[in-house]
Amino acid sequence: MKTEKYECYHQPNIIQIGNLLDDLHGVHVHLLLLQRRYYRIYGKYASFGRICSHITKLKQRTKPQWKQLPSQGIQQVAKRIHLGYEKFFDYLADKKKGLSPRKVGKPQIKPQHKYNSLTFTQAGYEIKDNRIHIKCIDKSFTFWKHREWTGTIKTVTIKRDNVGDYYLYLVCEGSEPTKKLSLTGHEAGADFGMKTFLTLSDGIKIESPDAKMTMTAWMGRNVRVLSLMDGGHVVNTVNIGCGVDRHTLIIFSVCGSFYCHTLPYAEFIRYPEKFRRNTDETHIHLLHA
Repeated sequence: MKTEKYECYHQPNIIQIGNLLDDLHGVHVHLLLLQRRYYRIYGKYASFGRICSHITKLKQRTKPQWKQLPSQGIQQVAKRIHLGYEKFFDYLADKKKGLSPRKVGKPQIKPQHKYNSLTFTQAGYEIKDNRIHIKCIDKSFTFWKHREWTGTIKTVTIKRDNVGDYYLYLVCEGSEPTKKLSLTGHEAGADFGMKTFLTLSDGIKIESPDAKMTMTAWMGRNVRVLSLMDGGHVVNTVNIGCGVDRHTLIIFSVCGSFYCHTLPYAEFIRYPEKFRRNTDETHIHLLHA
């Protein structure tokens, strides 16, 4: 068995996976409360098979909305609770025998923000290239397929981390073993500095981008150009587009009113006199008085 991990794209419909996890959290809470009530009445815990039969009855009676959820996902929720109780009972049995294993507590109700995974075993999904289609909500999601997986996919798990990113875990059977890359015998290093951004072990120096100083010089040059305009002062300048389509939006104030003017970036920098001559009513639009 080998597990491959892929990160999902940040896409608008990814929130629907979160909604699906929240619905399964409701199933998780209901089944745990059911187990507690069953123990109070009968003095024992319900088996996994009995719980699955009860879930089928709930879908037909009081929980028809569960029909919209993946059946295998609901079954996995019940299975997790069943395995948790089995581990708890094994711990109690070992404790009576005088063994001292690691302490295991009873399964507890998880908060909604900590219930963050969904597992498919045999059906309910379809993977094609770098997209996974979840059938119960009829939606497809894209993930970063940075490497191919090998073997047969046995289970698919979707997990949500603490910052809201989603990851896809594929458990494959019969996958090829990972090939180890041969060592070259060479060493490499890098040193971060205050004056030089990065110095490599072979002597190559990479200077800092220093974007703040570049923008400061650019804004100072533009302000000096616009300050030549009579009767007003510059409020702000904004670059629009890039390359040959790059334009500059100039916002300035004249007698308490705000105006804007758009012209090609090259003309804005090279021909300030032309800009002053063309600031008539056909080029200046009143934003607000």
